[in-house]
Amino acid sequence: AAHNDDDQTPRQVAQDEGAEPAFLDYLEQRLELQTHHELINHARDGQWTQVSDLLDNDDTRPSLTTLNTVPEGRIWGLLHQVAYWGHVATLEHLCTLYDDDANTVLNLELETREDDAAQVPRDIAIGRGRHDFA
Repeated sequence: AAHNDDDQTPRQVAQDEGAEPAFLDYLEQRLELQTHHELINHARDGQWTQVSDLLDNDDTRPSLTTLNTVPEGRIWGLLHQVAYWGHVATLEHLCTLYDDDANTVLNLELETREDDAAQVPRDIAIGRGRHDFA
């Protein structure tokens, strides 16, 4: 997460300035969405260290509910990018990070937002010849 010169996150700065709870919630949602896009971009570019760094940081890790979506304006989500590259280590890392969430599981059947031919991660992996991933 971004920090100012005093090593405060945007949420901490807003809290210190007396921001209303509704604004803090909105800020948190926007920051989580930004991180989700950053994760997808890094995965798209095969930058697995950056993906891992964002996931391992409690300040930046998106909720499982967020990861189980394809953000507006995107066709693929994080899992689709991971499947494209067949990056088993990242899939395992995701499963490990989110395995204690009793209410939700990682949605391996998440469909892309392609109009005519929506795909799930497994379809993408198989299409790329990543049978060990599928």
